[in-house]
Amino acid sequence: MAFSPQVFRLIFGGSERDPVIFHGIEGEKVQPPAAEDLPALRYLSYGTSITHGFDAEGPHLSYVSQTARRLGADLINLGVGGSAFCEPEFADYIADRDDWQIATLALSVNMRGFTIDEFYSRVSYMVNKVPGSNPGRAVACITLYPFFLDFGIIQKDKPFKAQSEEYRQALRDAVAACPHKNVHLIEGPELLTDISGLTADLLHPGDNGMIEMGQNLAERLRQLIGQPI
Repeated sequence: MAFSPQVFRLIFGGSERDPVIFHGIEGEKVQPPAAEDLPALRYLSYGTSITHGFDAEGPHLSYVSQTARRLGADLINLGVGGSAFCEPEFADYIADRDDWQIATLALSVNMRGFTIDEFYSRVSYMVNKVPGSNPGRAVACITLYPFFLDFGIIQKDKPFKAQSEEYRQALRDAVAACPHKNVHLIEGPELLTDISGLTADLLHPGDNGMIEMGQNLAERLRQLIGQPI
């Protein structure tokens, strides 16, 4: 195992979202884990409800959990459903944390109502701020995963100021313009290649899609951290 079986974790998310109230811990010989009890690698993920694992059957089936499992990494999941607008405060928060070695930034299907100029401005700040905080930490920026706009399906009640490929190109341009050598680009459609992995809304992956994404993303990240494939 990637961590000691004596370490217990509280994990939230997945298809069941009932409130959880934490009252405390009681029992003999209960203590925080020592460093040697935990994985040596900590992986931080930022993104939308897709990253959070919205339509996965359980939190262990989100694509970032699947990625972390394959890397033997401790996961910090900062997926934020309904948001992930590349808020500068979020970029500052991630950059200021000193408890991760590799990060993925899925930027971001929830911004599809933004103009390209505003999208570029927001992603550019995050793309520069997070890698710039520590050149020894690898940061992978992920373009939009396949979703309904790629199939010509338009939601009439929601304005779209650009097409999906324009947002992907804007992120490519932001990464290419970034001076930091520890920033990398990963194409979302190369992680989710089987469209049957999407659920009925053609936006959120189900379990099969999450598993494929986790497997493909882990292979890309291994190259960045020097793990054997």
